[in-house]
Amino acid sequence: MATPLQINFKLCLDSRSGRVVHIDQVPEGFELGICPDCNSPLIASNRNKVTRVKDTYFRHKSDSKCSGETLVHMWAKQIIIDSKKVMGAAILAVGEAKDLKGKIHRSERNQPNKWLHFSSVMPEKPLTKDGSYRIPDLICLLTDGTQLAIEIFVNNAVSEEKASFFNSLKLDCLEIDLSCLTDKDFNSHSEFEEQVLYEAPRQWIFSSFYASQVKKAQKEAQEKAAAANERIRSDREENRNFKATWRQANSEFISLIEAYMVPSNRLKVSSLYESQLLQMGTLSNSYKAWFDQHLSGNPEIINIPVRGELGFNCHRSAWQWEVYMRAVLQSFQKATSAVESSHMTIMPSSRALNPDKLLTWYDNVPKLTPENLYNSIKTIIPLNRICTESERINHGALTNEREKPQSLAGLKVKEWRELPKPVCIIRRYFQELVDRLILEKFGNDTYVVKMTMQPWLYPNKPTGFVDIQ
Repeated sequence: MATPLQINFKLCLDSRSGRVVHIDQVPEGFELGICPDCNSPLIASNRNKVTRVKDTYFRHKSDSKCSGETLVHMWAKQIIIDSKKVMGAAILAVGEAKDLKGKIHRSERNQPNKWLHFSSVMPEKPLTKDGSYRIPDLICLLTDGTQLAIEIFVNNAVSEEKASFFNSLKLDCLEIDLSCLTDKDFNSHSEFEEQVLYEAPRQWIFSSFYASQVKKAQKEAQEKAAAANERIRSDREENRNFKATWRQANSEFISLIEAYMVPSNRLKVSSLYESQLLQMGTLSNSYKAWFDQHLSGNPEIINIPVRGELGFNCHRSAWQWEVYMRAVLQSFQKATSAVESSHMTIMPSSRALNPDKLLTWYDNVPKLTPENLYNSIKTIIPLNRICTESERINHGALTNEREKPQSLAGLKVKEWRELPKPVCIIRRYFQELVDRLILEKFGNDTYVVKMTMQPWLYPNKPTGFVDIQ
């Protein structure tokens, strides 16, 4: 990275004192400066400072491609040696530990920047360890007796190998980053001094204090996780005891679920419902008789297998008819009547083309949810005993499959998942009708019949069937 001195040399090495000097610190026309990179003389262009148009600077007597990096490096070290202090870098030590639930507990130990004061500073003192050899820019002895290495980053940051070397020595090392300084930072000695001593970015290459803080932070995080684990174990034990008590109190219901979860038992129930279509005196047979008389058999649209349907104590055609009649046929008739009464006759080929018809349709078409459909048919369609018991224990219908209610907290995950829930069964049937372009979703768990739906004939419903509310 190029330094500002490539553009404008503000520094030189005083050949008499061996110190780096700023252009503002030397007399006019100073000619005793040298460039440490190429050892050629540097001439001060600083005459007539009051009336001078150009900025003051040092220039080589002959052409040179020197960057001035060495001068910046030397000057920074010289400032620290003279000041015997420097601002350290902030330290943020973090410890993390997981509890039994996988939650991460975090602990932080933070130390802001603070001044480091030295009793002595030695430039470029060689260090060796196990045959490795490194020369830090400065070795400082802090007033508390500990050692600190300082590296000045102008063009080259501390390498990984050098950082590992300081780590192996357990020698604290601070890197001061001067690579991004601009021309204004070299305008005066005081401005550059501020950058070196406390303004410029800095970081710890190795810090024994940081390492100790990490251990403490990690210990604190582990203690937090351990405390959380104690609470988790206690809660789990309490939950196990609660579930055991609940299952004992509802053992008959548990037996029903266990029997329901046996595949062969489900096949038997399904076969039973199929046989009831032909068995006189059953609800399923009474529906089939009406379908045969008025619809020439069970239409395919009310004979769709749906997961959990054995929760209704009848063949699927019975409960699906009750849902279809309310959600589709009666809804379609009500919305169509409203459009016709507004003198806008609906033709099948143009239902979706007239915005006024569409607005009238959606203003009048019933907005239905699986739950209100279930409430409409539950006095007509009987439930399997397992559903009756679940609603008795829950004091109401189960309306979703995601959140197990506290009243059924004793159920295992698989038992809850497999337990048939009538509202959810109707919801799945609704989705089948959506997929077949008969219904459409109108909002969150709300459905309406499509205006463009082509319903089959509207037969008279069986005697005693309840109209939609």
